[in-house]
Amino acid sequence: MPMSTGALRARRSWPVPKWAAAPLAVVFALGSGEAAAQVDIQAPVAVTEGRTATINVTVKGYIDTGASAMTGSVTLTPDTSGGATPAESNDATMSGPFTFSVPANSSSTDKRAYQSSGTIVLQTAHDVDAEDEQVKWTIHVEPGGLHVSATNTAPIMEAADADKGIKIEDDETQTYVLALAAGASPREDAPFDVEVSAVPDHAGDSKTLTLQIDDSDYTLSTRARDGISGTLSGDANERSFTATITPPTNDRNRADDPVTLKAYSGTVGNATEEASQTFTVADAHALPAPDAVTVEAR
Repeated sequence: MPMSTGALRARRSWPVPKWAAAPLAVVFALGSGEAAAQVDIQAPVAVTEGRTATINVTVKGYIDTGASAMTGSVTLTPDTSGGATPAESNDATMSGPFTFSVPANSSSTDKRAYQSSGTIVLQTAHDVDAEDEQVKWTIHVEPGGLHVSATNTAPIMEAADADKGIKIEDDETQTYVLALAAGASPREDAPFDVEVSAVPDHAGDSKTLTLQIDDSDYTLSTRARDGISGTLSGDANERSFTATITPPTNDRNRADDPVTLKAYSGTVGNATEEASQTFTVADAHALPAPDAVTVEAR
């Protein structure tokens, strides 16, 4: 390899249990010789939101004969641009960089081994949603004092593959609410609206809920094609949806009736109850209440 050229090579390996290993091999030129360096990144698979995760960094390799001493650094930058559940930009910060030194090799016949290890700390932050996020990282390896030619300008390695990164496990619990819409007053022979929403709101995930009412004399409708479901997501138009409950015209009694609405996720045979709410429906034919009751003792 010419002394003025920086070459780059990446190698992937299978992850090991409980730790996400991202071994990377980088080859770069030094002033009067060459040093082949392998950068190993080992990080925990997951961290609880608000806590820190320690990432171990090891740089090791061989120094060519006659090579000069040098310093270098490894920088990990949170990458929130991709993945199935990308983190928001303020969910994580990295300490660093990790700096390392490569000693000179004055031997004219033998290569010299070297190794340096350190840590970079990932600090996670609390967010307003209840979703787990995946934080990946961009790896920047910087050989200090390296002269890079105009035709090979980047001793930089991008390592934002989908199988690398740390999962931030959210400490919030996702719940769903079935609440009377503003102005709704459940009464026999008059439809009333129920607003379905997520608490907290979804950010990157979504959930489709299917509704069910426990009284066959009542009808239920939503704007969905099937008339009984709706989707909640981080989209401004899907923060909530409305279900309309229509009581019977006359249930042939004079009593107020409880009716229970439930929301399920999943599929038939594999459904999960996400929310339940009971509403009291006033009877339209209730007996008038007496102004006073007189009790005569005999």
